[in-house]
Amino acid sequence: MAPFPIFLNPDKYAVRIPVKKIVADRKVSEEGVERYKRLYKDKVDVGAIIVVRHPKKDLYAVLDGHHRFWALKELGAKTIKCAVIQDYYGLTFLMAKRGFYQPAPEFTKHLRVPILSWGEGLLTYLEAFKKDPFSMLGERLQRKRKKKGREKEPSEDDLI
Repeated sequence: MAPFPIFLNPDKYAVRIPVKKIVADRKVSEEGVERYKRLYKDKVDVGAIIVVRHPKKDLYAVLDGHHRFWALKELGAKTIKCAVIQDYYGLTFLMAKRGFYQPAPEFTKHLRVPILSWGEGLLTYLEAFKKDPFSMLGERLQRKRKKKGREKEPSEDDLI
């Protein structure tokens, strides 16, 4: 299967693969592995990992899902839900096996996690704004109302 549909919806293409047939770079943060172990223990579905198949052997390397892989392995899983990308030349498999696609834990901790957290905060703000834009504008709206000498409830025109 070509990689693009798999990356967009890995669960749609997922199959169960024995853990002993999967290799993954160990360049992961223990905090991330422990977080996924807690999620798995709580029966949270965190999705399929994405693996690339060796062109000649029945062996797979993790492309996306290193923390999930190690969490499941440490929990004693025998098989893992994986979406498989075919590698006809072996280069993608070799690069995945050697950790080329797995960022350093420092990158994840100091850059990727804060960016994801900021994005979640922004989505929360936008959802609240969508429900009640007047209260989200706070002081700006109050200043505009006082400037115009209005005491009534603000209208949508006040937002402009």
